[in-house]
Amino acid sequence: MRRALIVDIQNTEARQFPNQNRKFYLQQWEERGVPIHIALTPYQRDRWYDLENEIVRLVRRPGSGLLVEGLLHTCSQRNHRIRDPNHESICTSWFQKDAPYEKQAESILEGIDFFKRNLGVRPIGYLPPQHLWNQATVKAVEQAGLRYIITGAIFSDMHPYRVENVIVVPSGSVKRKAINNQVVHVYYDRIQEEAELVAEIELSVIPLADIPIESKKTTHTINEQALRVAKQMRDGGRLIRWLWDAEVRRNPDADALREIRREQYERNKFRIHDE
Repeated sequence: MRRALIVDIQNTEARQFPNQNRKFYLQQWEERGVPIHIALTPYQRDRWYDLENEIVRLVRRPGSGLLVEGLLHTCSQRNHRIRDPNHESICTSWFQKDAPYEKQAESILEGIDFFKRNLGVRPIGYLPPQHLWNQATVKAVEQAGLRYIITGAIFSDMHPYRVENVIVVPSGSVKRKAINNQVVHVYYDRIQEEAELVAEIELSVIPLADIPIESKKTTHTINEQALRVAKQMRDGGRLIRWLWDAEVRRNPDADALREIRREQYERNKFRIHDE
């Protein structure tokens, strides 16, 4: 089965990599010419700052690309003390509206500008935090000149499909052992513990642009709805932990988290390499 591979770089502690070499997989992919699509979140630049040269070389190659994964990865709509705050434009609360088009467009354009200025690379797609999106997201992505929205796949063997002029890409998850999809997502720091699955994917990996696009099917619609319900159910589990675990109640709420991450983002926005 030929698949495209999306690599999400968030956590990069040395112990999570062979010989504690955080660049190991990036260097291997470059040497072997593997097409890779890398997702990055701007506020997290501290975590992958020293990997940027390798990242840039990879995503600039034909068949590879960069994906912007939100901006602050925090709910922009309200303060969440109980619900998971780590979404962005699409709120998982049952009682809160999603961010309007203008807010989503502003965030996406700011993320694109961040990567153009700091990495000299223009992203090809948008990976919305928590894989949640709506029609306003589609409009914002299209107006920003991006081609893809990367979401999650509840079902197996799901192909990308077109919504207006944007390609929606349901991706399977190595973390969940769900790799029977045309596009598969893996966290960079989990590759060592999932080495066999990733090696299997790499044997037949192809560029995202080479994955066939289908007409939208009923399973695609169900998948869109199921993803949001799954996140809301996860919020229910978080509520139970919040009620019974004092440590969870001490976690920062969305307002505090947004402020912390905005400070990290501003610090990283104009950071210049010494090289």
